[in-house]
Amino acid sequence: MSGGQQQRVALARALAYDPPVLLMDEPLSALDKKLREEIQHEIRRIHQETEVTILYVTHDQEEALRLSDRIAVFSKGVIDQIGTGPELYANPSTRFVVEFVGDSDFVDCRILAAQGGRADIAIGTSASIHGVPLHGPGIAGGTAALMLRPERLSLTRGPVGQGSAHLAATVTDITFLGSNIHIAAAAETGEALSVRLPFGHEAASSINRGDAVSLGIRSGQRACIRCFVIRRIAVHLHVTIRYAGLYSRAGKGVFGSFAFKARASSVPNR
Repeated sequence: MSGGQQQRVALARALAYDPPVLLMDEPLSALDKKLREEIQHEIRRIHQETEVTILYVTHDQEEALRLSDRIAVFSKGVIDQIGTGPELYANPSTRFVVEFVGDSDFVDCRILAAQGGRADIAIGTSASIHGVPLHGPGIAGGTAALMLRPERLSLTRGPVGQGSAHLAATVTDITFLGSNIHIAAAAETGEALSVRLPFGHEAASSINRGDAVSLGIRSGQRACIRCFVIRRIAVHLHVTIRYAGLYSRAGKGVFGSFAFKARASSVPNR
């Protein structure tokens, strides 16, 4: 039997006992993309018909979004957030959820003002955005990491207006992906950003590598951007590890120890 047939048989066997809860631990990981999508549709159809509760474990974010009613995102054995796919995508509670669900980029920014869980921020020398949802205890003058989704960025030629929600950038790569075009760009602040344009978009047909462009945050869609406060943590570690009782094939003992210290570093809140 093919891989797809084997998975169908395994699913039928599991459902034959009419279980109250069915655990599926990455059942489609060994299948190719097209066959995996076919089985995903089959699982969803069976779930809708039988109404059996399915606990589906996967590292594939697209698979999770396609199959689930609710998603629990785990990080280091702890649930970071539970919600529907749209809730996790549009309103992530931690940076880990941002990076796991959907594509995203982060740009360093300065907090101009913060109040009521929102902040006015400045990026580079020309861009500013008002009322961005803020994660963490941000204060005026502090720094944060601004989350940007590729589809929330517009791309145009021409200079960047002072005080507008635009970033000056240089196109570094262009990739055709069928229904959309992925454009990689280096922002004036140094970060790598991604822009996703639909196939046939006017801007995509005239853009080349090395072109100077303006990347703007589309108005009315700022609910999908977030600021994560960067806090400085002083880390002082002293670790000693001793190896004892280890013997090589020659019968000689192996002993050793080492120690290290870590410097303070800036890390964003989870």
